[in-house]
Amino acid sequence: MNFIWQSLIYCVAVFIVGYITPGVKMRGFGTAVMVAVVLGIVRTVIDWLVPDFLSNIIHVITLGLSLLLANVVAVKATAAAVDDFEVEGFAPAAIFSILLAIVSAVLKWLFL
Repeated sequence: MNFIWQSLIYCVAVFIVGYITPGVKMRGFGTAVMVAVVLGIVRTVIDWLVPDFLSNIIHVITLGLSLLLANVVAVKATAAAVDDFEVEGFAPAAIFSILLAIVSAVLKWLFL
């Protein structure tokens, strides 16, 4: 049951952030659900491709910027996979990923 609530909160966060981020276009809540699902799959694949010990070393060396880059790549890949979701460049994708982390954390804190 907790997984369902967390997934719903993440979908709402994607919906909110998709509409407030300049350079990101999303059609509706159904698109937000698809973006949340595809983004979760893409991030899982990225995490699966890079071993933990290697990603930890890279995160330390780049002071965490590699995590932002991985999230931007995941957002751009999701935009390529979902028809009604468009991201116009690197900066909107970075802003989207940062705001998504903040909004989803706040919503989880409020409702879980």
